[in-house]
Amino acid sequence: MDAGFFDVADFCDDRGDCFREAKRAGSCPKEFRSRGSLSAAQQAQHNEDYATAEREYVAVLALAPEFAEVHMNLGLVYQLEDRSADAMTEFAAR
Repeated sequence: MDAGFFDVADFCDDRGDCFREAKRAGSCPKEFRSRGSLSAAQQAQHNEDYATAEREYVAVLALAPEFAEVHMNLGLVYQLEDRSADAMTEFAAR
């Protein structure tokens, strides 16, 4: 995994064993439904497809608005697109 990118497992590990518990229970909390979008966003950002990265990060934040690392990554995408005001909003959201 590239430096600066985070996975849902990283997010969950900070909160204890919630990933393992959700998997064992067969349920999928909203934080985990964002896993595909997070992976897609990270891959798009790596490939410099910033429009796709933005769309996927926004989808993750719709499910997990407190996910600080996603706000930071989205802010970086905005910064790379010379959208400083949007970047600062995301950086402040963490």
